[in-house]
Amino acid sequence: MSVLFIGGAPRTGTSLLNAILCSDPAVHPMMPEATYLRYLMRAYRYGDDAFAGEVKEYFAHPEGLRAFTASQVESLCEALELRFPATRHQVFRSPRLTSVLADLLTVLPEAQAVVMVRDPRDVVASLLCLHDRQISAGQESWLTRAGRSAEYLAKAYNGFYAPVSNLRDKSLYKRLLTVRYEDLVQLPDENIERIASYSGLDLSGFAGQARWRSELIDEVAEDARSGPDDLWGRPVSDRQVGAFHKVLSTAETGVVQEVCSAYMAGFGYQPV
Repeated sequence: MSVLFIGGAPRTGTSLLNAILCSDPAVHPMMPEATYLRYLMRAYRYGDDAFAGEVKEYFAHPEGLRAFTASQVESLCEALELRFPATRHQVFRSPRLTSVLADLLTVLPEAQAVVMVRDPRDVVASLLCLHDRQISAGQESWLTRAGRSAEYLAKAYNGFYAPVSNLRDKSLYKRLLTVRYEDLVQLPDENIERIASYSGLDLSGFAGQARWRSELIDEVAEDARSGPDDLWGRPVSDRQVGAFHKVLSTAETGVVQEVCSAYMAGFGYQPV
């Protein structure tokens, strides 16, 4: 059983990537965000950081904590396998998994990860559109609590990628693939083939697939998926590449470019 984790900032195409990976008949249908797994790994990170002061009485050494955590993650994978016994590959997705990807790859040495990246200006623009929809629907979320702030969202973007931008164990990068959203939607065949080669999955059926295998999560609140900027469940399209020009003011664009300048340069995005 192979295991693959998906990370990246919100609105960078992690759901699209999930749909692509889950198009392999040997993968289960798309699952909700892997929040439970993230909390398991947060407990591991706390225990590892506080090992000498609070955890050493339970384990003889840090490797014991790591083995215990690995057994928990493996048990979660086994539970998923019981639900979908025909699967040979498992995919766990959540933007917030990005913060724990290094630990996941450490405790599961055979696992792989894919991190989606996207122009931060388009990410901030998409989040602002989602913010406005949630406000109109009377919903409360981290977006609505933050207010309509391009600077706050740009800093949040940086925060998602910071945990994987300079891993202490450089060997983990061999099991971490970075995919740019723009490359995926503008050259889908080439990049789906690249992802298939990396993951070992059969993704040949995705291009002709009429629907995402999202039946387990289609009941998610409609307002988060029905906006004009959202492509949930639809064919691959590049129409949202560069859409920030229609949403962000010149000042907001400048703020995002300044705050995210290091990641823009690293990911290959040019300022305007």
